[in-house]
Formats: sequence, C-alpha cells, structure tokens
Amino acid sequence: AGTAVLLYYFLRQNGITTGGAVTAVLMFSLGTAQWKYSTVLFSHALSGFLVLLSITLAIRSPKHWPGYLFLGFVLGFSVLVEYSNGLLVVLVGLFVLVGIRPFTPRHIISTIGPFILGGLIPALFLATYNTVNFGSPLTLSYAFALNYPWAGNFFSTFSWPLLPGLQALLVWGEGGGWCNPTCYNQGVFLLSPIMLLALPGFGLYFRRARRPFWLTTTVFFVYLLLFAKHFTSHGFTGDGRYLIPFLSLLAIPLAYTVDWMLRRAQHSLRLTVFAFLTYGLFFLSLRNILLHIGFSYNYTLDLSQLSPMIASPQNWRYLTNTIFPNQNNLPLLWLLLAGTGIVGFLWLRFWKNHPNRISSKNSE
Repeated sequence: AGTAVLLYYFLRQNGITTGGAVTAVLMFSLGTAQWKYSTVLFSHALSGFLVLLSITLAIRSPKHWPGYLFLGFVLGFSVLVEYSNGLLVVLVGLFVLVGIRPFTPRHIISTIGPFILGGLIPALFLATYNTVNFGSPLTLSYAFALNYPWAGNFFSTFSWPLLPGLQALLVWGEGGGWCNPTCYNQGVFLLSPIMLLALPGFGLYFRRARRPFWLTTTVFFVYLLLFAKHFTSHGFTGDGRYLIPFLSLLAIPLAYTVDWMLRRAQHSLRLTVFAFLTYGLFFLSLRNILLHIGFSYNYTLDLSQLSPMIASPQNWRYLTNTIFPNQNNLPLLWLLLAGTGIVGFLWLRFWKNHPNRISSKNSE
C-alpha cells in the first residue's frame, strides 16, 4: 500500500494526470507479482517501498541537512532489509553528489556529511549484528547458507550466463538450483503482459522528465542485469522475485504510456482501440497473478474443487478463502491505514496553517 501511494505521488509530481497515475498504480498493484509479495512476510515489499522512497527523496533534492540525513538513513535501512540494495546506495549517492552545488567545503559538509551520517546508523547496526553472530562485521549470513552453497560467494552467486538470464527474467527461461528437475521462471512480460506498455513509455518519459528518467531507468536496468546473472534468478518461486523491489520503476514508463493514451483518446475509435489494448493486457495480467498466487507455495488452490456453475457463490467463496487466507486480518490493516491517514491529514493541515513557523525552524 505504501509503495502504491508513493508511486502515485511520484507520477503526479512528474506530470502524469490523475487518471493516468491512478490507472498505472492499479495495474502495477494488481497486475504484477507486487501483489503477491505485499501479502506475505517477504522482504521484497518493504524493500520496494524504501527503494522508491529513496529515489523520490533524491530527485526532490533535500533543501536542508535533515533531508540529507533522512535520505542517508533510508538508504542504509534498505540495505538492512535486502543486502542487494547496497548497490542502490552507490547509484543514488552518485546522483546526489552530482546534484550538489556549489562544491565548496562548507556546502559539502552540510550535505554529504549528514547523508553519510544517516547511512552509518543502520550500517553500524548491521556491523554489530554480523560481529555478534558471525564473528566479523563484513561476514554476511549467506556465508552459512548450507542449503545454498553458491550463495556464500559473490562470483558463484552471480555466475549465470547473461542472455539466458535476461530471457528468464523478461519472458521465460530457467536458472540454477534444485527444483526437481528444472527451475523455470516466468518473466515479467509473460506473467504481467501489461508491463509491455512500459516499453514505448521510456521514450515519453525521457522527453518529459529527463532528470528522474536517468536515475530510475539506470537503477532498474542495473538491477535487471545484476539479477539476470544470479544463479537462481527465479528465486525458487518462478516469478523472478528478486526484481520485485524495482518493479515500481518499470511502472513509471507504463504510466507515461497510459497517460499518452488518455490524452490522445479524443475520438471514439481511438479510445476503443486503446481501451481494448490496455485493459485486455491488464485483465490477462490479473488472471495470471491470481492463479500464480493460488498455485504458490503454502497456497492450496485446486481447480478441480470448482463447481461447473462457475459463478456460483460456492466457487467465489472457495476462491476467496484460498487466494486470500489472511482476509480476517483486514480490519487490523484498515485500522492501521486509517490511523496513518489521520496522522498524515493532521500534519498536512498543520503545515498549511503554519507554513511560516516550519520554514523559520528550518532556516534556524
């Protein structure tokens, strides 16, 4: 939910209309494996939120040292969530460094200094954790992954041929590991064909928002290449889950394509063609994700249990209980979201009513 809200904010800040932003966010949230990993205790959903948050903060360019401190902390915390985000720290750090003006010692100390300090807070926690558990601050838990011996070494972890790895992540292919007998992967465009609309969106994105384009596109393609080299890019789940934290970055050019279609759809024939194309791909993606969730590990979807009366209440009840086993926790989620929304609303209202007080505190 947090990633969806943040993605909507990012799109609106970069010129996407309300209709285009809402449509793209819904397609990303329900038409990709983001949905699956937002409902289970995997690190990918939180990692994806931190990735998009750090990129959003970096593009906005913090105005004062607390902003740089917070950005550094978010990036450092993202590494605690998933070690692979260490590369994100480098990419975003370079982006921040290039954007700093002027290059005077005083200005660098007031910007890069807090940025590094913020990142050191979670880094020190990780170093302490590794020292206590594994004997060295630089020794990671993967060194003791007995069931996955390749994971203890960087070069054996990222040893898969690049082109077959790209094919597996984008369309269909296989990877290493033990899957009895072959570890197949459903690529992002096969599992979520709606994301095909992101391809023409890259050009639109580049023309309309070049500065964000360079950062988000670079981060996405760097990680696409990195995970294509991963020995088990399928993640033993058949959906290339290591790429999930960065799928929101692919949803950005998707939004530019959708927005372009909405702007151009002034004639009924053109609108019909765009609607068939967009929603046809989306509903196909939605079908794929629903079945993918139902057939995933620890889910018990059995299509033979469905009645021939396909729309009967019995079938709806079975599908709902099988695909949404945690539905009884929804009231708790709604309560949490309502509380967060109320706090956010009160803060925005206070900020609008007392802008001078806040700006004066920042200037001090």
